[in-house]
Amino acid sequence: NESRPATRGQAAMSRVATSESLELGLKGDLAQVDVAVFRQNFEVKDGDLVASAQEGTYDSAKETLKLRSPAGAKRPKATSGEMDVTAAEIDANMKADDFVAVGRVDSFLTPASTSRSKSTGGLFEAGKQITGTSERLTYRRDAGTVVYEGAVFLVQGDSSLRGDRVDIDDAKSDLVAKGNVISKLAMDMGGAPPDAKDAKGAKPQKPSEISAAQLVYTDAARTAVYTGGARLDTPTGESLQGDQVTLTLEPGDRKLKTAVAVAPAGGQVVIRLNEQRQAQGARATYTASTDAFHVRGSLAAFIVPAPERGPGECNVVSGSDLDFNRTASEAEVRTEKTPFGTPASSASLPIAWAESGVSDAGRTTKPQP
Repeated sequence: NESRPATRGQAAMSRVATSESLELGLKGDLAQVDVAVFRQNFEVKDGDLVASAQEGTYDSAKETLKLRSPAGAKRPKATSGEMDVTAAEIDANMKADDFVAVGRVDSFLTPASTSRSKSTGGLFEAGKQITGTSERLTYRRDAGTVVYEGAVFLVQGDSSLRGDRVDIDDAKSDLVAKGNVISKLAMDMGGAPPDAKDAKGAKPQKPSEISAAQLVYTDAARTAVYTGGARLDTPTGESLQGDQVTLTLEPGDRKLKTAVAVAPAGGQVVIRLNEQRQAQGARATYTASTDAFHVRGSLAAFIVPAPERGPGECNVVSGSDLDFNRTASEAEVRTEKTPFGTPASSASLPIAWAESGVSDAGRTTKPQP
């Protein structure tokens, strides 16, 4: 049992530790403990920090605690504030209730209910537990940050996130994920089929899947920016692909406001829709409230099947600016000349589909698998 009265700028402290055996390293007399090694069924309570392991090594001067357990024994565990961690090794800073966990880390994080996302629903919702696995975890309670490293997998309800590293700022509800990012986000896409309802008659929020090299979520702006080979796959079987895909959520709910895709250098944004329709261009913007796309670029095109012309045949209409509804087979083309040499008016035009586009005016192509 270790205690310290409150002093100016420092709260009172009381620590209680138990184990079946104790080995003390002294500085010179019995009143000055340098290092304490607790063995067998060790447990310590220090304010909000509760930790246990088969062995605990406490450094009195540094106020640090190392938790270890032999192979086959119950693994070290630590709980502090909103974080609960089990791992092969845990090193705790008793002053700040921080810790670093290494080796097959299993964690449970409950985002602060006082954060900005309490009523708005961010990438992960406040007050709901996030279950995580990783190879390493660093928790800084005072800073409100968690860093997951190595084969990271986080789950909250139908939403999940994978990556090589994930940084969460719980105070701001911000998040950065890097390396092989795969995000499944349960949100209202704004364009679900009218008959897609659950037993209570409400539209289900099935997760969309977004993959990229990096994800940066900023809660204040309500934006999730996916960069590096980004691809969004929706619950309706449609997709949006580009070098960067930015999702903006509505301020009052986990509901999509816009999705913007930007093409890589020398490449194209690709939109694949149901019924084998496709669009491509340098930049594409989807607006959920109107369920419509705006595509622009020197080679912007909207393509739809033309079964009346033969099996697998397609027609293409192109221009510098295209507008079309997600479920429609017509596009409004705002340009005076297409890249294929055919003048186009600004009226609604019948269009058709092709995966690969065309190289000559009037030529049709067949969809790729």
